[in-house]
Amino acid sequence: QAKRLFAAHQIPVPRGALIARPAQARAAFAALGGGPCTLKAQIHAGGRGKAGGVLPVATAEQAEQTALDLLSRRCITVQTSPEGLPVNRLLLEERLNIARELYLAVMIDRSSGRPVILASREGGVELDRHRERPVRCAGSVGEGGQLDPEPKRGEGAGFWCCHWRRPPGVD
Repeated sequence: QAKRLFAAHQIPVPRGALIARPAQARAAFAALGGGPCTLKAQIHAGGRGKAGGVLPVATAEQAEQTALDLLSRRCITVQTSPEGLPVNRLLLEERLNIARELYLAVMIDRSSGRPVILASREGGVELDRHRERPVRCAGSVGEGGQLDPEPKRGEGAGFWCCHWRRPPGVD
């Protein structure tokens, strides 16, 4: 979903195809140019890569076989139950050389009930290791939804965080 939004606003994203059957992986691999690709299990949980749910493929045959393997199992990650989640869809994406990974999320602060924007220079698959470090958010989004021009840095983890304040008269 986010990649579609990015592409709609001319933000470059890797080319890819949604896969529901192994034969689709073979065809999509060819349609993407036959170069190195990555198959990614589409489940609602983080940690897919470490759980074997994100795998490189180098040929159309390997794409089809890997898709069959992934679609035939459940993906168990640190964010799923011990039974894991069924893999019903895959994303086949062209593989890119990544120079830098960043992290950006908008979530609800349960104590205030307001959206919080969290950003980190240390994005990517190892981001969860920072959860053990404290993150204190001191920045804010100003009245009317304007971002604080200098959000405060969260202590110890390389995070920046901004809280949303409702404009006066808005419930």
